[in-house]
Amino acid sequence: MKIYTTHGDTTERYDSPVFCNRQGNRLTRAGVNYILQKHVKTAQESDPAFNQKVTPHTLRHTKAMHLVEGGISLDIVRDFLGHADIKTTELYARANLEMKRAAIEKISATPIPDVPSWKENKTLLGWLQRL
Repeated sequence: MKIYTTHGDTTERYDSPVFCNRQGNRLTRAGVNYILQKHVKTAQESDPAFNQKVTPHTLRHTKAMHLVEGGISLDIVRDFLGHADIKTTELYARANLEMKRAAIEKISATPIPDVPSWKENKTLLGWLQRL
């Protein structure tokens, strides 16, 4: 990260925290959670129907699921999350497959016609047979 000063010089500060607390120190987990809960409380006050539990881990898990759903390789998701073992990251892939299965089950409740419409189309069937 480059820090630009008002004097125009640049200094590389890779060890500096991106997000700081009031004392200029790196935010702790508790600090991140404190800030997040303030915003969750504000959201709940403006919309009483919003009653989900939101934690820093919820945000982390959601981002990982978005990456998996977006087709990002599990190796990259593993590195993004900082997992040492790919087996930990595979939980997100299994969760994604479960979501897809549930979606298919939800739509399979609608009746599917016994004979697909294309099988009734004699012109199409004749054309296919001539191929």
